Amino acid sequence: MDPITQGAVGATFAQSTANKNNIVQITLIGFLAGLAPDLDALIQSSDDPIVFLEYHRQFSHSLFLFPLALCLLLFLFFLFLEVQ
Repeated sequence: MDPITQGAVGATFAQSTANKNNIVQITLIGFLAGLAPDLDALIQSSDDPIVFLEYHRQFSHSLFLFPLALCLLLFLFFLFLEVQ
């Protein structure tokens, strides 16, 4: 799935369960959370041009790291966006 569709699915799911008072913030959080597993695509190296292919969908999609990363991202989202 491409990143825009992945973010849109996250935003749509977040909107479906959100309180209507802060729908914009919840939509943003859902969109960013949908993009989060593909942040490993940002891994770059000037020495090895295909290093991002070696790491893409490796550790960020693992069942071990995903719950830990989710908790960290939720903490950061609620800290910076002040969702109540």
